[in-house]
Amino acid sequence: MRLVDMFEAVKGNAEEKLAGQVSLTENWLVAKGYTSLKRESRGTSNTFYFKEGEPVVFVSYYSKNKESDNIGFTTMDKDFFDAEFRYTDGKVAFASRENGMKVIVSRGKTNKILCRLILGINSKNVCVDHKYHCIWLNDSFCIRPCTYSQNNRNRKCSKKRVGDEFDYDPACDFSEKWWLVLCVTMFHELTWEQAKAYNMGGDVE
Repeated sequence: MRLVDMFEAVKGNAEEKLAGQVSLTENWLVAKGYTSLKRESRGTSNTFYFKEGEPVVFVSYYSKNKESDNIGFTTMDKDFFDAEFRYTDGKVAFASRENGMKVIVSRGKTNKILCRLILGINSKNVCVDHKYHCIWLNDSFCIRPCTYSQNNRNRKCSKKRVGDEFDYDPACDFSEKWWLVLCVTMFHELTWEQAKAYNMGGDVE
């Protein structure tokens, strides 16, 4: 069975599908030779999946402290993982915000949003655009700095078009099929063109 078919075969409600697809991702990364590094504390755990020579790290999140929103994942750049997590006891967590669950990193007595740390953004006047519409994909393939106006244009509800890279493109909206992005960046099973075509209802050979 093709990998895309395995992801599509995961059924259930939203939380059950997420749990199944995260588990499938973890199993495939191990099969692809990725190393796993697990961190546990206070009822939550992260497992980091990384491989030398691969630029993206996958991180799973599980919590025993909540009945819902207790499973998540994120991605980050390998060099950021090496600097911030690999040789420390650092972990990522998830916090509810008005526009969804944000991935955060504890820094002393404050929590920092992961995507802003990865891009090195400190100014409140600079936003982060999640190019593929999944706020849990935070490696540099998937995020970019932007203005408030640019960020608003890359939304499904936006009707404004100016002809640049921030115009909303439904083929790049992987909010429902986030795993297609990993099929390009980590599994190397698809090209970007194949992933976008499949996302729009096409098929892949």
